[in-house]
Amino acid sequence: MPAVLKEVGGDWDAIGALDPFWGMTGERDSPPDLEQFLDSGDREIERVLMIAAAYRLPQQHSAALDFGCGVGRLTRGLRSHFDTYHGLDISQQMVQHAGTIHATRAGCSFSVSNDPALGQFQDAVFDLVYTNLVLQHIPDRQIVRSYLHNFLRILRPGGLIVFQLPHHVRLWYRIQPRRRLYSTLRRIGISHETLFSRLRLHPNQIHHIPAATIEHWISQSGGQIVQRQVITSEHAPHQSSVYYVTHASTAVV
Repeated sequence: MPAVLKEVGGDWDAIGALDPFWGMTGERDSPPDLEQFLDSGDREIERVLMIAAAYRLPQQHSAALDFGCGVGRLTRGLRSHFDTYHGLDISQQMVQHAGTIHATRAGCSFSVSNDPALGQFQDAVFDLVYTNLVLQHIPDRQIVRSYLHNFLRILRPGGLIVFQLPHHVRLWYRIQPRRRLYSTLRRIGISHETLFSRLRLHPNQIHHIPAATIEHWISQSGGQIVQRQVITSEHAPHQSSVYYVTHASTAVV
């Protein structure tokens, strides 16, 4: 396991123990209304699949992978469109919460992984690989590249990968002083609870990769980007792209 992922996993385990919904809602100390929380995931998946339908992708709806599933906000939405659903997360705490929330939902499974090779999966087993607000937390670009390569490896012919990554982060935000202070205080022994709950600090980190780099990586791995959707805001500290990707041999553009 790369040391970088061990650190990221430890941070998210701490968040999962203290406030598991914070990473997906941005709100602290007050668990969201669960039905509204899951509804937001349903709407997100509906929007994504509506865009994908213009490219006739995915061609089958047998199995979906939710990479970085957290507590399972997207589980219900994905399971309603696919025969089986698998949620994968780097945090054991998050996976446990997701399993509890969706304990009675048939056709769903969850597991923990910090392996960029995604070695637990055979080739060509998923029709959809979906990940949002996840890869941006990984500071090592080569690890991100490995994940993208293996998303294509585990994707069935005619399948679809949808992933989000910032393509630009404002210079002042790249310093990320709150995360750096969090890390420094952790190293001298201050507890996660004190830092997160009392000092209102967090270990979250956001990194960007230029779109041209992503396009090169996808091409090198035998994929093709059928659409890149740019998400931007005048006041946001970063600008993101959502990439719709399939195997180059089956792309319809």
